Amino acid sequence: MRKILVFIITLCLALNCALPVFAADKRVIDGAELLTQSEIASLEEQAEELYGYGFEAIILTMEGGYGGKSVSQYADDYYEDNGYGVGSEKSGLLMLINMTERDVYISTAGDGIYAFTDYSITVMLDEVADRLGAEEYGEACEFFLTYAKKCAVAFNDGSPIDAPKGEYDGSVITPGTTEYYGESSVWDAIPVCLVIGFVIALIILFSMRARMNTVRLSKDAKHSVDKDSFDLYKHSDVFLYSRTRRIPRNDDSSGGSRGGSTVHRSSGGVSHGGGGRKF
Repeated sequence: MRKILVFIITLCLALNCALPVFAADKRVIDGAELLTQSEIASLEEQAEELYGYGFEAIILTMEGGYGGKSVSQYADDYYEDNGYGVGSEKSGLLMLINMTERDVYISTAGDGIYAFTDYSITVMLDEVADRLGAEEYGEACEFFLTYAKKCAVAFNDGSPIDAPKGEYDGSVITPGTTEYYGESSVWDAIPVCLVIGFVIALIILFSMRARMNTVRLSKDAKHSVDKDSFDLYKHSDVFLYSRTRRIPRNDDSSGGSRGGSTVHRSSGGVSHGGGGRKF
């Protein structure tokens, strides 16, 4: 009896130690209970397929706050603390959905910073936020993984999906094309714009000339100025706007082409890319 009791206690301890290991294998953590079991199973399969391309994709849904952190800090730390990522660079990405704060945020790490560029993250957020707003949670997560796979394939082929050249039809961006940005239509419109501008300029010129019929030649302008009409007693410099230009990082040390991505460091000093918005 004593041996049986010892065996049962040992078995319970072993199972208790094994639980975190099994939990760490999950890539869809639905803390907010937005997804059905069949949706979770399907998303896990998609995430497993993406892992084969060298990137670990994590979906985290939650409620509540971030414990004093920003949404980006929370997402970055969650990715690091749970040991996610492929290879020594810990390459991958995490999508956080917070139903309390109405936040959706995508954090990237390792080669994921350059495979999932600022542009491709914007595309993801556009589509995902629309679906989340419509309470289509399963569809939002499915799009995230489907598009992430397209980005991973493009990166592995040496052509990460990036601005400014791309054709986007809601699910696919074809690198190297220009129709989405309307470059051809812009060039075609230049002659029309020049003609319209020329006509408008002539109208303004003739209108101004007609108003100058009373102009007479004068040696100075003293007779046109009232000496008490202008009194400068105060002046100030007002900053109106600034213009910032971001230059994409050019790093061919890995042998592949890298896209334009904004990089920041987590509280642990690890480099991450990403972006987010409200929905």
